[in-house]
Amino acid sequence: MRMKWNSSNTYIFLFNVNRGLSIFIRLPNNKAIIYDVGKSEFQPLSFIKNHIFYKLKTPKPIKQIILSHPHLDHIAELKYLKKKWSLFSPSLLTCPHDKSNDEKVNWKRINNPDGEETKKILKIYRRLYEKRCLPLQCPYPDEQDQYDVEFGLFYIKPPICEKLFPPQKNQEYTNSLSLVFWYRHGKNTILIPGDITPKAMEYLLKEENGVEKRFSILNSKEMRKFENWHKKNLNQPSLKELLKNGLTILVAPHHGLESGFSKELYEAIKGGKPDLVLISEKRHTGQNDGQVAPNYQLSEGANGLIVNIEKVDNSGKIYTEEEERYSLSTRNNHHILVVFKNSGKPEVYARKDPKKLIKIIESSYESSS
Repeated sequence: MRMKWNSSNTYIFLFNVNRGLSIFIRLPNNKAIIYDVGKSEFQPLSFIKNHIFYKLKTPKPIKQIILSHPHLDHIAELKYLKKKWSLFSPSLLTCPHDKSNDEKVNWKRINNPDGEETKKILKIYRRLYEKRCLPLQCPYPDEQDQYDVEFGLFYIKPPICEKLFPPQKNQEYTNSLSLVFWYRHGKNTILIPGDITPKAMEYLLKEENGVEKRFSILNSKEMRKFENWHKKNLNQPSLKELLKNGLTILVAPHHGLESGFSKELYEAIKGGKPDLVLISEKRHTGQNDGQVAPNYQLSEGANGLIVNIEKVDNSGKIYTEEEERYSLSTRNNHHILVVFKNSGKPEVYARKDPKKLIKIIESSYESSS
């Protein structure tokens, strides 16, 4: 039976796409936000279409697709999105763009792997927002939404990023365009910073000139008090203000690499660290793969949370085990599910087959809804 999801939980999927990024957030109103569409041999959008889409509230269940920045490992599945555009049909497509001078991306500085495939995907990226209306914004809640949920987008305007990084640092320029997403449900929060560099994160936290904020409260009565927070830079709380209340989960910037570790971000978090760090990465097989920042994997990097993780014993038997972790990675081919409820700590699961995460949701959270 194809059941709709009815619980008022938030379900956050961090899909295993090697060193790329793709995150699906099912909101308590049974609509969704997608952050980045990286892919590997596993294709997240195809999985969402086949195993999640029909469980959401229709019509137009995808409230927003956020493309953090135009690096291939974050937008590789755009060909599939274009092919299935009428199905996904997001209310908002939000990405760095070149439609206005004060937010204009310098495409000559966007560094990506050479090749025809890259050119095709970047062409799709630019065409998808051609007919979209500015400004960048967050979704406005539906009239019936009355949830203790809020979220925001924070970013630095591309012309400012150009000033922060000289022409020989095009990688840093492109990464620093990343749209940073913060989400709170009850007392639990998650921060998804894309590939933003430490220098850009410091600039963003200080709210220097050119830092933009968008904000949405998933409670229509509350949101009416702040009518334009979702589409204009006004008096929304800064990211630094929000982090003063603590951070439950950090998705490590730039796939957890040492070059992406931000001391200023950690200093801004209440208590100096999140409870758990999630890392979207691949197995390190070569000298040029880079190293994950050791800070994330120690008590200095997180307070620790209990996670339920799938393992294999010496005989090849699959079993699950609960253990306290400071960080949890997709490196061993795990897909990760985080469940935020109205109260209590989040529940975190890691499985190699993402369909098992769907089964966990339906047996643990949706069976009595």
